[in-house]
Amino acid sequence: YLTAAETRAEASATTTNSTQTTLTYTTGSGTLDANSTVAFFGIVTARRTAADGENDGFEFNGLIYRNALASSTTLAALQMNQIGATAWSVDVQADTTNGAILIKVTGATSKTISWKAHLYKTAVAE
Repeated sequence: YLTAAETRAEASATTTNSTQTTLTYTTGSGTLDANSTVAFFGIVTARRTAADGENDGFEFNGLIYRNALASSTTLAALQMNQIGATAWSVDVQADTTNGAILIKVTGATSKTISWKAHLYKTAVAE
């Protein structure tokens, strides 16, 4: 039979360059149960910490599923919306090593940027 669950997770990171960085979950996780499908949405807020006036926000919605093995985790659909106008970016990917949702961010060279994300998941599993 099928079961459903809703969860919320938080993740954060600080960037100081334009190298893509994976946010680290600080509350909850992005992990999917085996044999599950997850609809999710998230909000990411970014702020340059050493200067005023540089901020951005991002929203995303997606659908991801995992069969029995973590390696089967597949991002089936993703919609992304950038709210601000910086050159910073957010990407969401399937983690096929851990069977999870990865949130990745890219800042800017020589700018310290603080990132925080909230991820909301609704899952249906066998």
